[in-house]
Amino acid sequence: MGVNYVERGYGLHEAVRAAGHRLEHVNGIWISDDDAAVQAIIDVYDPVPYAKRKKIVELGNEALRRVSLVFEEVNTREELEVIAHTILSITPAARQLTSKMQSLMNHMTVLRAGVATINGYTLLSDVQAFNVVTTPVWP
Repeated sequence: MGVNYVERGYGLHEAVRAAGHRLEHVNGIWISDDDAAVQAIIDVYDPVPYAKRKKIVELGNEALRRVSLVFEEVNTREELEVIAHTILSITPAARQLTSKMQSLMNHMTVLRAGVATINGYTLLSDVQAFNVVTTPVWP
């Protein structure tokens, strides 16, 4: 029978593997371990959520790259989030942010707005068109 494969990006292959199946391209033919099950995954697969996750990772990496130019101590997005959360936990009247801390917070604001924008997209073309370097208005 074979599989009627429709290219929908790398996320489709991850979805097939996550379901415990195998899909391979051999000598111009798509071969699976369970054609009916794999075809069902292909037929309903939506590439937008996968593309959003990848784009949000790219956006986070860009934010981290920019923050690390000012705040060399921050090496991961998790550290960035913890520092921002800690700053926000301080009563507004008691916050005395250094320029480095203010820069970090400004980048976090842009990052969060970018994530919200990406999550609001419903079309794959919109997600793909979002340029993590030039679309957000970085500080």
